[in-house]
Amino acid sequence: MDDDRLSDNPLAPVGLVLSIIGGPIGLIVSILALRRADRTGEGRTMALTGIGIAVAWLAIGVFVLTARVNGSEPPVNTEVVAVEGTVVTVNPEVADKTPPSAPSITSRQLSALAANPAAVKGETFTVLGQAVTDGAETNEVIAFVRPTGGTGEPVEVKALLRGALMSDVATDDQFTATVTATGTKAEGLPLLQVSDLDVS
Repeated sequence: MDDDRLSDNPLAPVGLVLSIIGGPIGLIVSILALRRADRTGEGRTMALTGIGIAVAWLAIGVFVLTARVNGSEPPVNTEVVAVEGTVVTVNPEVADKTPPSAPSITSRQLSALAANPAAVKGETFTVLGQAVTDGAETNEVIAFVRPTGGTGEPVEVKALLRGALMSDVATDDQFTATVTATGTKAEGLPLLQVSDLDVS
């Protein structure tokens, strides 16, 4: 029968229209129209066109959905190998958990710390130190601290370092510490809070 005669298969044009609109119902109606076309001989081309358009819409929908899901999960580089003792992030869009190294305190900042601790309040530095007292019981050590880098005559400032890690320091120990300036004094000395310590 001629496809233009659709009196016995009205589902064919309906399925085609719904498929063009993009609804999955268009696919179902077009499949029903194709089955009816097998019996009546009418609307077969229109039903097949509707099925093709509906399948194309579904393929586009799956592609867009997959792209969105994959886009929300940053790519992972599985070739990165962690070095012992460090935390390595292999996902470039997730912040590395390894804290950045604190900058070395400069001679100028060290002088400011001695003269006016509030001038460097809240700043975190790496310093070299030599203990004057023992911190085993008090978690506090009086020490001479100086910059960890730089050239020329090293500037030394007597300061009080406080923190649980200071219990590992004995008199005359040399150490490197990451400290935060509290902006205050204790026992007449600039007070530094210790967050990292390496005793040599």
